[in-house]
Amino acid sequence: MRKLRYAARLAGEFIQFSRKRKIYWLIPLMLILIPAALFIVSGEVAAPLIYTLF
Repeated sequence: MRKLRYAARLAGEFIQFSRKRKIYWLIPLMLILIPAALFIVSGEVAAPLIYTLF
């Protein structure tokens, strides 16, 4: 629960930063990069489990 609260606070600070500096192009970039990073990390975690099946 703590990590989720920290992540939400970090995202809020990031959005405030991009609004204050008027760099709006950074928000869509992060919305693309964060799911891609999560996909890569989850793939690395699941890889040993998939290898044992085959």
